[in-house]
Amino acid sequence: MRKKRWVVPLVMVVLMGGVLAMLGRTYSRTRHGRMQAQTEAAEPASTGHWPIFRGNQQLCGATREVLPDDPHLLWTFDAGSPIVSSPTVADGRVFVSSEGGVLVALAEDSGALIWRFDCDDSFEASPLSLGNKIFIGTLAGTVFAIDAETGTPDWRFETDGQISGSANWADMPDGRTAILVGSYDNHLYSLDAATGKEIWRFEAENYINGAPAVDGDRIVFGGCDAQLRVIDAVNGKQRVAIDVGSYVPGSAALSNGRAYVGHYGEEAVCVALDSGEIAWTFGNEETGAFFAPPAVSGDHVVLGCRNKRVYALDARDGKIRWSFQTKGNVDAGPVICRDKVLVASLDGRLYILALKDGRRLWHYEIGAGLVGSPSVTGGRLMQGAKDGVLYVFGDTSP
Repeated sequence: MRKKRWVVPLVMVVLMGGVLAMLGRTYSRTRHGRMQAQTEAAEPASTGHWPIFRGNQQLCGATREVLPDDPHLLWTFDAGSPIVSSPTVADGRVFVSSEGGVLVALAEDSGALIWRFDCDDSFEASPLSLGNKIFIGTLAGTVFAIDAETGTPDWRFETDGQISGSANWADMPDGRTAILVGSYDNHLYSLDAATGKEIWRFEAENYINGAPAVDGDRIVFGGCDAQLRVIDAVNGKQRVAIDVGSYVPGSAALSNGRAYVGHYGEEAVCVALDSGEIAWTFGNEETGAFFAPPAVSGDHVVLGCRNKRVYALDARDGKIRWSFQTKGNVDAGPVICRDKVLVASLDGRLYILALKDGRRLWHYEIGAGLVGSPSVTGGRLMQGAKDGVLYVFGDTSP
């Protein structure tokens, strides 16, 4: 009898071990304790916050937010110098940086100034809001961790090159959170979010321009060495490197085990992350350099180009679905909002297009060039401009 009582539990342990092993191969735990599938499409940014450049760790530039049919200007904030970054939003606060070395926290509903942080250098990177800190790099190569409540610096880390791309984050097995940032000193850094101490660094062969994208334990980034690299988030070791043909000035977007990225060689590329194979490329006699990060949602990829056009492609095969002509280069990443696409152009206009066919549904002429990607949260759309002003639009109806 005693022997029989142990048979069932032992079988159950074996079966559970197999299940957990399978889960370990296909899932990773997020910082909030959720299990997140790595082979499924990345979820769009949730409503009510936009805490990171492009909305989520995968840098998809997509959200479930519903844009108003006729957005109106709600409020503005003058930062005093050009804004080429994207605002981020968390806990009812908007964080925006400017080339004058100013980072501010504003009330989301009114634009009222909560605090202001000044440094002796310039910001091109968008702030990352994570926990109770704001993480941001400067053109002098300094990474700051700033208290989100007070605007007081907590720690700083020095690299040997400018930082143009935004920071991202990844969970470590020991419970720490790693802050990930690329530099013009050719290194991708992993820093302890709590202390700023270096966890590891990875050396590429040239400048790292954009923000690293993160999917579980995979980090994906490109740079001026024309390589799209997949790095292990835990140890900083390279898993695969893909020669995409030209240097990558922006960031990749990750979904369904694929990376989507544009490069200076007038092509957009889709790469299978596990194998490193290029699934498709897009480019024709009209396309120019792709500086803007793509937006990915479902089977749509939307990206801007330096030929003044916006392209919508089929995520599966790269076939063109539609294009839209603006009057200036499109270096800002579009944002997919359900059945609409938000586009910012250097022609000084903000556009809303129909995702289905690219029809223009709305536009607003700001007048100054738009370089940073728009952000969307709480039914509001936010856009910084080269005139130094942050513009916030929304629905004014009761």
